[in-house]
Amino acid sequence: ISLMDNFKSKISEISVENIKTFNNNFISFDIDWAHDDVINYSIDILEKTEIRVSWFITHKTKVLERLKENSNFEIGIHPNFNFLLDGDFSLGKNAEEVIARLMKIVPDAKLIKSHSLTQSSVLLDLFLKFGLTHELNNYIPYSSSKDINIRPWKHWNGIVRVPFNWEDDIACLDGLDRSNTHKGLLNFKKFNIFCFHPIHIYLNTKNLDNEYKPSKKFINDPLKLKKFEQTNYGCRNFLQELINFNN
Repeated sequence: ISLMDNFKSKISEISVENIKTFNNNFISFDIDWAHDDVINYSIDILEKTEIRVSWFITHKTKVLERLKENSNFEIGIHPNFNFLLDGDFSLGKNAEEVIARLMKIVPDAKLIKSHSLTQSSVLLDLFLKFGLTHELNNYIPYSSSKDINIRPWKHWNGIVRVPFNWEDDIACLDGLDRSNTHKGLLNFKKFNIFCFHPIHIYLNTKNLDNEYKPSKKFINDPLKLKKFEQTNYGCRNFLQELINFNN
């Protein structure tokens, strides 16, 4: 199976009633407050291809104009409700205000993925209220999803719930292993959603403890971040292999 033949659709195009819309493979990126140079680094890689990418944004940035100009990209929102759970209302006194702040940045957004995958029936109704149509807050590990037939489903309020099954930071918890990722590719099947973060592409993260965690204090300094970049097999290599799998 050629991955390059698969990454040709956007997540917002998924229809529960039409299997052809999700009998496919998808790539998404959570920008997670990354520096513009870090985000642009991932865009540079992706713009050399014709694959479609769904971006989940956390803040206003000049990079959004570049994302909007590329017809292969779509932009969703990635709200952080953790502050509310901690009793911190500085970024909004309730969930509705948190969502509204991001919707002002990308008013045409159709996709929603909560930071930390925070979800509830109340939030799902709020998502729908803002015109969001597709929600990605259910992570099913590839190790499990390869043995079960995961697929999108429609919530009782009508919003499409889209599960995803690979995420770079989770893969790097114990260290990204090339043999494990290749095992996954060899068992590749239709409908997988691979989620990446620009910081892990920039650092080519292999292990969160070795590269990412010690680099966090330099999150706004791309030059110092580069000192934590590793040359062994990491997230950037895996992304490139997904892109080039058919060669």
